[in-house]
This record gives sequence, structure tokens and C-alpha cells, in this order.
Amino acid sequence: MSNLFIRNARPLSALGDLDRMMDAVFGDLGNPHAGSRIPAVDVVEEDTRYLVNADIPGFAENEVEIKVDDQLLTISGKHAEAEETADAAKKSHWLIRERRNTSFVRSFTLPTDVEKDQIKAHVANGQLSIELPKAPKAQPRTIDIQRA
Repeated sequence: MSNLFIRNARPLSALGDLDRMMDAVFGDLGNPHAGSRIPAVDVVEEDTRYLVNADIPGFAENEVEIKVDDQLLTISGKHAEAEETADAAKKSHWLIRERRNTSFVRSFTLPTDVEKDQIKAHVANGQLSIELPKAPKAQPRTIDIQRA
């Protein structure tokens, strides 16, 4: 039965196979985040808020936690592998098993002008968006000029 499982859709890519084998042995020494589950993050400053967008594909809303402690914003996630019943384990064996427990933690120092009690977050399509509103006194404003 295992002959029906196609492992390599491009059998002529010997260099690709060699590259995968080298990565399996040595990892990607040039990129500390390669192969990890640390989400890529973009941070944008606008006039009235900061926006943090993180890629968290495969994580459900209830698997992600956002904490604010003093000036530290921490985003963490934990994704547990599917439970396997004892009967299923007796009847089958793994050919490939790549989906395992996965977790990440990212922390950011918040600017002092963030209104911590007004922070909002939502998840849609594998994207976590966190809105960090600025305090009104930190927002730009226009000063009216009075005639003398």
C-alpha cells in the first residue's frame, strides 16, 4: 500500500532533494527563524494607533493568547497535535508525520503612548490583527490661529 503514496512530485529535482537532506542535517544556519513556527509580524504606526499584523496559519482563535504586562505585549500560541485513539494506533502506522505540537512566543515593547485598556485583536484567515490605540494627547492635532 505504501507504494501508492507519492513522496516527490518532481523526481528529477535531485538538487532539491540534496538541499532538503542538507537542511534536515544542518538546518538553515543563516536564518534563525527558518523552519520554525515563529510568525512573521508587521508593525505600522498611524496617527491614532499602531497596528500589529501577524501570520498565524493553522492556529485557531482559542489557541492564541495576547498579554499586556506593563509595557510588554506578548503574543503566544500553542497548537496540539490531533489525538490518536488506541484502536487507530493498532490498525495503522505512520508513513509521514509532520504535524506535531507547535508553539510560539513573540514579545514587543509598547510605546508609552498606547492606551493599554483599549487594545483590540481579531483573527481572520490565518492573520492576527492587533490594534493599539494612541492616547488622545499623543495624537497630532491642528491648532487654530486667532486674530489679534
